[in-house]
Amino acid sequence: MADTQASPAATRLIAELLVYDIERYEKAFGAGDACLHIHHFWQMDIYLDCLCTVLTDQERYPCASGTAALIPPLTWHNYELEAGHRRVTFKFTLAASFSGLQMRGMQLTALPHSLVSLACGALGHSPAGAIGANTSAFGA
Repeated sequence: MADTQASPAATRLIAELLVYDIERYEKAFGAGDACLHIHHFWQMDIYLDCLCTVLTDQERYPCASGTAALIPPLTWHNYELEAGHRRVTFKFTLAASFSGLQMRGMQLTALPHSLVSLACGALGHSPAGAIGANTSAFGA
């Protein structure tokens, strides 16, 4: 008889990857250059180079190169960026089994240098061309 329960490793976290983009800002971008904004989906940014400060309606989060930020839905946010800033951004919805996940504020983590180097290496490729390979890593 086959086992019908899914293993934890097979559980999908991401229901839909809405945006995968590699962004580069040639000019500095300040808090006054745009208003705080909000969206109904999750966002994860990986800051590749230069200092980035993520602003919310509550706090300022300085993020050095190699920082990943997880921004929950309905979090007002904006950025202050140095010229030359690059980041990889993912915007997504969670699978139904995780849809009730609650998180207070942003979560930041420093990524291993090897992972940041891998992300920087992806900059030579079109995000649209790599989306199939990248989404499979997130369970899409």
